[in-house]
Amino acid sequence: MRPNVKRLSSTCFAACALVASAVFPVGSAGAVEPHVADEIASYARPDMVVPSPPTPDFRIAVTSTVDGPSQDTDVTLRGAVDLASLLGGTVEIVLEPGADYRLGCGTGEDHNLDGDLDYTALGTLVLSGNGASISPASELCSPDRLLHAPNGGMVVVVDTHLSGGNGTGDGGAIRASRVAVFDSELVANSAAAGRGGAVFAEESLTIVGSTFTGNEARAYGSGRRGLGGAAMSAGTLVVFDSFFSANTAVYDGGALAVSGSPLAVVSGSTFEANDTYFGRGGALFAGAGADVAIVESVFRSNRASATTAGGGAVYVDGSLEVYDSTFEANEAVSLPVSPIIEIGGGGGAIYSEGVLAVVSTSFIENRSGRTGAGGAVSHKGSFVLIGSILRGNSAGGAGGAVFAGGGRSDNDHITIDTSVLTDNESRWAGGGALFLSSPGHISVSNSRISSNQAMHTGANGGGVLVNGSAVIERTTVDDNRAHHAGSGGGVHADVGSSVTLDNSTVSGNWAGSGGGVGAGTSPSGGVRLLHSTIAGNGALVGSNLSVGSLLQAAGSIVSDPIGPQSCAVGPRPLSLGGNIDGDGSCGFDGAGDVVVADTPVTADLAEVDGVAVREPVAVAALDNLRGLCATAGLDQLGNKRGDACDSGAVEMPGLLAVDDQIALRSGAAFTVNLLANDTVGNKPIVARFVDIQPANGVTMSGSPEALTLKVSRRAQPTVLGTYEICYPDGAGCSKATFALVDSTAVGLGIASLRVPSTGAAGLAR
Repeated sequence: MRPNVKRLSSTCFAACALVASAVFPVGSAGAVEPHVADEIASYARPDMVVPSPPTPDFRIAVTSTVDGPSQDTDVTLRGAVDLASLLGGTVEIVLEPGADYRLGCGTGEDHNLDGDLDYTALGTLVLSGNGASISPASELCSPDRLLHAPNGGMVVVVDTHLSGGNGTGDGGAIRASRVAVFDSELVANSAAAGRGGAVFAEESLTIVGSTFTGNEARAYGSGRRGLGGAAMSAGTLVVFDSFFSANTAVYDGGALAVSGSPLAVVSGSTFEANDTYFGRGGALFAGAGADVAIVESVFRSNRASATTAGGGAVYVDGSLEVYDSTFEANEAVSLPVSPIIEIGGGGGAIYSEGVLAVVSTSFIENRSGRTGAGGAVSHKGSFVLIGSILRGNSAGGAGGAVFAGGGRSDNDHITIDTSVLTDNESRWAGGGALFLSSPGHISVSNSRISSNQAMHTGANGGGVLVNGSAVIERTTVDDNRAHHAGSGGGVHADVGSSVTLDNSTVSGNWAGSGGGVGAGTSPSGGVRLLHSTIAGNGALVGSNLSVGSLLQAAGSIVSDPIGPQSCAVGPRPLSLGGNIDGDGSCGFDGAGDVVVADTPVTADLAEVDGVAVREPVAVAALDNLRGLCATAGLDQLGNKRGDACDSGAVEMPGLLAVDDQIALRSGAAFTVNLLANDTVGNKPIVARFVDIQPANGVTMSGSPEALTLKVSRRAQPTVLGTYEICYPDGAGCSKATFALVDSTAVGLGIASLRVPSTGAAGLAR
């Protein structure tokens, strides 16, 4: 009897599209150098179009779970596949809800006689499972996969459980030219001597809402075998809202692998505890020429073991963009090549070459191998990091959080903006948080680099190690540590390299030399300070600065050392003026340069408007610059500098006393307390009455800081005197009046002057 077949209208299979949305918000990126701001703004988060199954031309309903040809009125799964191969076009096979289909042992043929289901047409087979499962009838069968399209057809699986497939070549459960998997589970399948533990697609692979668990690409090999523990595509890969767990590959791609210069998109998916034994990309591997986008995905506890580059979660050779994702506790493992030598294992979370952009992404406690660089990220080429958090990562080599090697071309650049790097560690070489090396521009802006360390013998750059030419702008580098034989607790510039600190704060760092900033002896390169604060750092030599090449400074503060002298400077520094030298050891001798000895120049590091800074407190640092103010633009907090501005990274708010009024009922007596030695932010001020004017009906007694007033019936509205608020030593004072108004209008009260952090003051009642 002819099976029940319905012809349906045909529609195209939905493909994934990337559409640029509005430019991703990048905070204060507009404050950085124009070419860097343009570069940051160029990264827009992609919008995604989720694929869906195709609409079939024909539909076949399966009525029997027996494996074999269809009989009379019973339509078997194998018989339905035979019919679909005859019909061509797009054919949907509908399984019985929750049924268990067991495939008999096969002989390895490709004509759908036994073993795996062979779809031999060039069209599309859609298998709608309704929660049904397909697996081999026995573990004793000869190895065979479950679904195969040997002649170039497409296989689409919907809501089906596939397990136990054991292909001897590529694709443990499914192999076809094009494969799409929707809302399905693929569990414990294996490619015994090939690629794609569960699925192998020769042209394109789409996975939506599906789970891949415990699949394995088992055979070891360097070319065509042992890649993609869960799945592999030799072309395009599209993944949405899926889960990959405990998949393994002997070689590359513990969960997923792609090759052939593909486009790969991963969105809203989770990769957990996937692994490679001797390969790269513990969760995802994309070979040469790949163009990869990862959006809103989680990579946790994946591992790659490689004698070359690792990539504990992701390896990409091409272009990689990552948005709104999380990488946590991934690991790249170095492998031994002799009893005493290990190599490889770079990039605890990501190893990439080409172009890498990371936006709004967290890297937490990732780890590279004993000889691997980049605890979270190891990259060669151009690199952009925006709005991200990197915490608790560690590297066996350089770059506790990031190793950005550059060097693929002279146009390579490194840009880091609005990011936080904290508690990262380089366990062997330098750059506790960042190792940045590039022949192009290197920029770090609007960021915080805190509590990182590079403590191995002689390691440099507890926070940042620069090899090239770098600008660090509106950034705080604090509480980082380098080894006692190393240089640059906060920032180190390698020999021949240069670092410019612009409106930035370097505080509380420690190293053997140059606790804040260190640079080696070199006829080229050096350190430039522009409206920056280098204070409160410690070292055995040059607590704040140790610069063996040229030091240039303008409008900056170098002060408050923890330990011996503040500066150890080689060539005579070039000063453009307006600098504050805490102990005179820096040798600044430009116009307006000042030495401040035996008194703090800055307050301790504290958060102001969400930014950790050291505010200037010494009078010499306040409002002492003029010519340099116009070029300074905004300070580190984003405040505009005036005609007369402060030295250092932070422009203190000016003191502004405002006229105030006191209203008292007749016969009342109370004290007006100016609260001497109040503060504006962290900056001490002195407040006092400076002019007391007698008035009929008002008697006053007390001190310059606290007056007691008593009002009689004869009192009339009048000015009672003048008060002022000043910085210490009487500098920067501001005056205003206080007056008595309608003495019968308001009841009794205690008035006191409090100076808020905005700098405006008045008599508050």
